[in-house]
Amino acid sequence: MIENRTGKTKEYLFLAVVLIAASVLLLANLDNRYLWQDEAETALVSKTILTEGLPRGHDGKNFFSQEGEISYGKDYLWGLDPWFPFYLLALFFKVFGISTFVARVPFAIFGIATVALTYFFARFLTKDKKAAAVTVVLLVLSVPFLLLSRQCRYYSLIAFFSLLGLYGYLLLLEKNKAGMVTFLIGSVLLFHCNILFCVTLLATVFVHALLCHRRQLVKVFVLCLVVALAALPWLIWAYGTKYAGFFGWRLFNKEFFEVLGTYLSYIHCFIFPFFLLLIPLGRYLLSPQRKSIKTSISENIVLWKNLLLLILFVIFTIVPLSIMGPRPFFRYMTQLIPVFCVVTAVIVTSAVKPYFKRAVTIIAVLFAVFFFINYRQGASNSDSGMRYLNFFDYIEEITHDYDGPIEGIAKYLNENGSDKDTVAITYGDMPLKFYTNMRIYGGLTGEDISPGLQADWVVIRKYNAARGDFKVKRYFLQNIPLSKYRRIEIDYPDILWENRPGPDYHEFRTVKDEDKVVIYQKRN
Repeated sequence: MIENRTGKTKEYLFLAVVLIAASVLLLANLDNRYLWQDEAETALVSKTILTEGLPRGHDGKNFFSQEGEISYGKDYLWGLDPWFPFYLLALFFKVFGISTFVARVPFAIFGIATVALTYFFARFLTKDKKAAAVTVVLLVLSVPFLLLSRQCRYYSLIAFFSLLGLYGYLLLLEKNKAGMVTFLIGSVLLFHCNILFCVTLLATVFVHALLCHRRQLVKVFVLCLVVALAALPWLIWAYGTKYAGFFGWRLFNKEFFEVLGTYLSYIHCFIFPFFLLLIPLGRYLLSPQRKSIKTSISENIVLWKNLLLLILFVIFTIVPLSIMGPRPFFRYMTQLIPVFCVVTAVIVTSAVKPYFKRAVTIIAVLFAVFFFINYRQGASNSDSGMRYLNFFDYIEEITHDYDGPIEGIAKYLNENGSDKDTVAITYGDMPLKFYTNMRIYGGLTGEDISPGLQADWVVIRKYNAARGDFKVKRYFLQNIPLSKYRRIEIDYPDILWENRPGPDYHEFRTVKDEDKVVIYQKRN
C-alpha cells in the first residue's frame, strides 16, 4: 500500500513538473508577436459575437473573409468554419478584454490540457508509465506542437478533442462507464471545431472496431450515428454556403499523390522520422532468441491492437486531406503530433527496457548536445528546403523581442493616422483590421476595392501570398497615382508572414537581411 502511494506521488509530481514546463513554454512572451493573417481572421470574427451575438464576416466597416463571399451567408453569418473556437475566444475577450495575449491564451491553455491528456491517454493505451512519461516529454519538447498551440486558431482544440475521442473509445472497449460520455463529448466538440477531422475520428474508431472489436461494433456504430445526427443541422446549413465543393477533389490523381507526398515528408521531417521504424526491426533481427512475427504479436496483442488504432487515425487524417483539403499545410496535422509521440515512446522504451534510466539519460544528453551545436552553427536559419526545428531556437523566440511587418505598419498607422482614415494594402489586411479602427481595403476578401484607390494610406507588400492578393497588388499599382503620396520606409522587415506556424516558414528571430516595409501617405 505504501509502495503504491509512493508511486502515485512520484507520478503526480512528474506530471506537475511537466505541466509547469508546458505552461512556461506555451505562455511565455505570448503577445510579443502580432497576429498574422489567419489568426487575425479568427480574432475578428470572434469580436463580432460581442456586439452581434453571432459570428459574422463583417462588422459594419470591414470584411473578414480570406475566401471571398464563400465564408459567410445571409447577413454575413459565418459559415466556413464551425463556431466553437469563435465563442470560446469571444468569452475570453468578454472577460479579459481584447488584446494579442487574450486572443491566443485560450488556445495555449488547450495546448497545456493536451499535454495532460496525452499522458493519461498514453498510459492507458500502453499500460506502461515509462512509455507515457517518454510520450509527454517528447510532446513538450516538440517545437511544431508548441508553435501551433500558441496560435489564435483552432489547432490545439483539434488535438485535444481528437485525443479525447480516442481516449473515450479505448475506455469504452474496456467497459469503463466514462467511455461513452467521453467519446461523445470529444466527438461533438471536435465537429464544432472542424468537420473533416470529426469524420476522421468516427471513421477511425468504426474501422478499428470492425477489425479488432466486433463485439463492440454495434455500440460504436450507434455512438457514431448519434454524433452524425447531432451534426446534421449544421451540415444542412453549411451545405448552403457551398463549402463542400469549394476546395475541389483530388481522387487519386497526380495532384493527390503530390499532396500526400508532401504530408508524408512533413511527418518525416518534423514529427516522426521514419527511420525510427528500423529500431524494432533491427532489434527483432538481431535477437538471439528470435520468435516468429505471429508469436511476437500474439504475446502483445492488446498493445498491437491499440497501435493499430493510431495507425488508422493517421491514415484517415492524411488521405482525406490529400483528397479534398486545401493546399498541404503542416498545421492540419496538429492532432497527429501527440499520436506519433506515443508511437515514438513505445519504440524507444521497448528498445531500452532493461536499462531504461541509463539509456534515456544518454539519449537525452546526446540530443541536447546535437541541438546546441546545431543552434550555435545557425543551421536552422537555412532557407533552402525544409528547415530542422531546434528547441534552442524556440527558447530564443520566447525570451527575445521580435519585429515583424504588421507590427511596424500597425504602430505607424495608429501613431500618425486616425480612425477615419482608409488604407489600401495588398496583403496583411486582417491584422490591420484587428489592431486599428481604420477602413482597410485589399487582401483576399473579394470585396469591391475600388474605394481603396483614394486611400489615405497605401501599403504595397513585397511578396504575394496567393493569386488573389497578386491581383489586388496589380490593380493598386495600375490605378493608384503613387506620385501623389509620400514614400515612408519604416525599420521593419517586409517578410510575407508575421507569425506563420508552419515549420517550413516560421521565423524564430527578427529577419535582418530583408527590404524594409514601405508605407505611402497621401499628400494634403
